[in-house]
Amino acid sequence: MAQQHRPTRGTRSRSRTKKRGRVKEEQLRLDRNWHGGWRPRSGRPKVTRSRVAHRTREAFDHRHVLHVTMKLEEGLGSLRRGPEFQRVWESLIAGCQRDGFRIVHASVQGDHLHLLCEGDGTEPFGRWMNGLATRIARGLNRLWQRRGRVFRERYHSRVLRSPRAVRNALAYVFGNAEHHGRRLRIGHVDSCSSAPWFHGWRNSPINQRPPLDTPLARARTWMLRSGWLRWGLLSLDDGPPCRAIVACR
Repeated sequence: MAQQHRPTRGTRSRSRTKKRGRVKEEQLRLDRNWHGGWRPRSGRPKVTRSRVAHRTREAFDHRHVLHVTMKLEEGLGSLRRGPEFQRVWESLIAGCQRDGFRIVHASVQGDHLHLLCEGDGTEPFGRWMNGLATRIARGLNRLWQRRGRVFRERYHSRVLRSPRAVRNALAYVFGNAEHHGRRLRIGHVDSCSSAPWFHGWRNSPINQRPPLDTPLARARTWMLRSGWLRWGLLSLDDGPPCRAIVACR
C-alpha cells in the first residue's frame, strides 16, 4: 500500500483550509459618497487675510506726520452710534498723548478709524499703537458683552513728509464721512471727528468749537501746525476729497 502523506507540523493542508473557509479580502473602493464633501463647520478655520503687507514699517522722525487707519472685524456694530462712539472717543482722549506720541486729529467711521499722529520714532510707535488698539477693544467688548478680536488686521500707516501731503490728509480725514456716502447738514462738519475743533476752515462751520478746547493733543510739528497752510485753507464746499490720500512728493 502506498503510504499516506501527512502534512508536516506548522503547515496547513488544503482540505483543512477549505473546511474552515478562509475569507477572501477585498479592496474597498474610495467612493465619494462614503467620506469627504461639504459639512457645516468643516475644514480649516476661515481666516480673513490681512490686506496690510507685513513689511518693515516706514521710518519717520519728529518732523513727519503719520496717517493711520484701523479697521474693525466684520459683523460688529457701527462706531458712529451713540454708545459706541462715546467709548471710542473716550479711549482716544485717554491715550492721545503718551510716550512721545500724539493723536492730533481723528475721524470715527462705521467700521474704521482715521488718525493723524505725531511721534518720535518708528519702533516705539508700534507698541503705543498696540496699547491704543487694546484700550479701544476692551471698551467696545464691555459694551457689546463679548470677547475676541475687534480689529481685523494690523493698522495701516503712511508717513507724510510734505506740507501738501498733510493738507490732503486733513481734507481726506475730515471729509471721510461724505466720502463713504453720509450726508452732513449744510454748513456743518462731521461731529464724529475732530473737525469742529479744527481752525483751518475758509468759512467757519456752524458747529465749530474753540480750537484750544480740543480733547486731543495739540500739534507740535511745523507741517501740521502751519506748514500745510501754504496750499490754502480747507473749504466746506470742496466735496468728498476722494483723491486726497494720494501721496504728494
